[in-house]
Amino acid sequence: MGSLLSFKKQFDPAFMRFGLPEDSLNARKGGVLVLIMLVIGLSTGCSRKQQPVLEAVEEPSPAEVLEALRIREPASGQRRDTVMLDFLLGMSRRQMTAHTMKLAREGKMYKVPKGANRSEYVYDLYLDNLGKVRTYFEARFYRDSLYKLECLPSLPKGVDAKTLCAETAVLYARKYGPASVVLPADSVYPGGAHYWIRGNREIELYADDRNRVVIHYVDLLRQRKAERDLDI
Repeated sequence: MGSLLSFKKQFDPAFMRFGLPEDSLNARKGGVLVLIMLVIGLSTGCSRKQQPVLEAVEEPSPAEVLEALRIREPASGQRRDTVMLDFLLGMSRRQMTAHTMKLAREGKMYKVPKGANRSEYVYDLYLDNLGKVRTYFEARFYRDSLYKLECLPSLPKGVDAKTLCAETAVLYARKYGPASVVLPADSVYPGGAHYWIRGNREIELYADDRNRVVIHYVDLLRQRKAERDLDI
C-alpha cells in the first residue's frame, strides 16, 4: 500500500505541476525566488554606484559680477550716452558749456561762489526723505570728448554719507531701474556701492571713507582708451 501511494504521488496529476513532483517544484520555486532577489539587489547596488556625485557650485561674488559686467556690457554694442540733466557722454567742451547755459536759463542749474573770484554751476537732487540736496560736479575729457562726470552731493546737516548714499540709491533705482550690482558696506567702500551698467555707460554711487557721497557717470569704452593712451 505504501509503495502504491508513493507511486501514485509520482505519477498522479493531482500531485504534479508541469510534469514535476510537488517537492521538486517547491525546491525550484525557492531557488528562483532567491535568484530574483539576488538580481534585484545587484541592480540596486549598480544603480547606486552609477549615480553622479553633485558638486556644490559657488556663486560669483558681487565684485566678480561687477568685473564681468564691465567687460560684457561695453562689448554688447549698445550705447547709453545720456547722463544727469541730459548731458551726453561724448560731448565736446563747447557743447557741454552750451548745455550748461541752457540749463541755467531753465533754472535747472545755478551759480555758487567757488573761492574769492570764481563761481561754479551746481544742481539739486530731490530726495524723498532729505529734500533738496545741492550737488557739485566735475567733467573729464579725453580728446575733447566727455568720458566721465563726477558728482558730489553735499551732506545735509545732521546726515552722514551712508544715509545720503542710501537715499540717492532709491532715487536712482526709480530713474535707472534696479542696480546691476550692489557691493556691501566695507567690502570696498565703508558705505557700500551701487552700480548701474548698461552698454557703454556705468553709473557708480558710493559713500567713501571721507564721509562723502560720490557719483560717477562713465563711458567705459572712452575710459578704456584714455587709460591706455595715458598709461593709467
